[in-house]
Amino acid sequence: MYRINLYPEYRERRQHQRARTVSGGVLLALLGLEVLMVGALVVSDHLLNERASALRAELPQLNTRLQANTRERPELDVALELIALREKRVDWTPKLAAIAEQCAHGMKLVEIQGRTASKRERPRFEINGEALDADGALTVVTSYLERLRSDPRMMDDFPRVDLGNIRGEGSGEFAVLCAPPEVKE
Repeated sequence: MYRINLYPEYRERRQHQRARTVSGGVLLALLGLEVLMVGALVVSDHLLNERASALRAELPQLNTRLQANTRERPELDVALELIALREKRVDWTPKLAAIAEQCAHGMKLVEIQGRTASKRERPRFEINGEALDADGALTVVTSYLERLRSDPRMMDDFPRVDLGNIRGEGSGEFAVLCAPPEVKE
């Protein structure tokens, strides 16, 4: 003979167990889906970075091939102009990321002013900030300068990172100038 438990507590307990099992399964499935999505993003980011690096490496080869071709073709002139523009272009995103990431705990950035390139000067910019502790402003600013100078993202286009000035009178305000080496002040 089969044992049948007809007490209502037993039925409610089994329903709670089933509900917990189902909700646990749903949560586990969602977690697995999220892990797959993050993995796909990481892999696609890696593949895109590899492709961009490969394309950047091909630019000098294409430039030499285009210059070696002496036939008169207007589309070659356009391609050469595009390559020349790309070589002169400054990639601002890594520079701004370096400025923000190297910002110390005891300071804040107030303003970043960029100057565009002209025929005589390359682009440069000025970082205005404020040390939160006016008495220790010099140490905070000099450590910030050293971190910016050693950051490889700044070294590409702006290897010259100099202190513009530090305003006294207890304010702790400072200015940092970032410029290519050939820009004359």
